[in-house]
Amino acid sequence: MPPIHKQGRGNMKLKAAATRTLPPALLEALNSAFVVSRFYEVIIRHLHVSPDSIGPATHFVQETDLTIPRSNNAPGGINIAFTMVSVNRYRSAEDFLNALRAVVQIYRELVWANVFKGQRVQLFPAMALDVGIEGPDGKTTKLLELNPEWVEGQLETEAATE
Repeated sequence: MPPIHKQGRGNMKLKAAATRTLPPALLEALNSAFVVSRFYEVIIRHLHVSPDSIGPATHFVQETDLTIPRSNNAPGGINIAFTMVSVNRYRSAEDFLNALRAVVQIYRELVWANVFKGQRVQLFPAMALDVGIEGPDGKTTKLLELNPEWVEGQLETEAATE
């Protein structure tokens, strides 16, 4: 796809809202430097952000919000919001989708590393753009969403590691 022509601002924010009953290790990992460094990698690679332009007030990961579960034993989820993303002449529609897919991968890795096998977490990612672009369905949109997905943890239980 050809690049979209518009010069936008240079801010971007990544924020998760996670079910408060998720494992404490996962909730802690959501607010880690790992997420910040991987977020920077994504915006540099896929959205062509110059590393020199990244600043603490313009490109950041906001602390995770906690959501209320349906019940205490209901599976948890993480809503992934990639917002304040500017459309400009250097970014194609495919760049935005690739960036959103790469962000989802960050959260998959966190679930794999911090949730026990047999437990699942639902991920739902969305990217909010400042200007509408042609979405995968051919319609103009300012909100790119990927399908929700269930991710199973890969952490071995204590009994399995003894």
